[in-house]
Amino acid sequence: MKKYPISGIIGFVIIVSFMVSYYFDSQQSSVCGGGASCFIGKISRVIDGDTIVVDDINVRLALTATPELDATYGMEAKEFTESICPVGSEALVDEDDGQIDGSYGRLIGLVKCGDVVLNSILLDKGLGIIDTRFCSVSEFSNTEWARKYGCYWYKEK
Repeated sequence: MKKYPISGIIGFVIIVSFMVSYYFDSQQSSVCGGGASCFIGKISRVIDGDTIVVDDINVRLALTATPELDATYGMEAKEFTESICPVGSEALVDEDDGQIDGSYGRLIGLVKCGDVVLNSILLDKGLGIIDTRFCSVSEFSNTEWARKYGCYWYKEK
């Protein structure tokens, strides 16, 4: 049996670790735009239709507004969000480069659960509306779903 020096094994492990880390970083960045925060994390809570908690970070959906819980369709929006992004599942969060200051302590961004963009599907299902007040600043205002629902007059950034 051939013996390998411990330094060679440690070096190999370090190189493999860097390669794996680079691979996952490149996978993540390939699905996120801009330079703001982008991460994949576990959903621990759905607060309402347009706010979830991922890795202990409150995330407010960019450009998408759903009714408050005590309003008509508020609970339906929350339940729909829970069905698309159930507690315990993974979500990709792409922070909106145009709104990095957040809102009431929440990160504002695009949320993707599996291959579904939560921001978009809530609009498609009629459970939310586009919040056009932020079309002029949002990184996502030129996405197909945002333009379809009201950010259509903003030029490419």
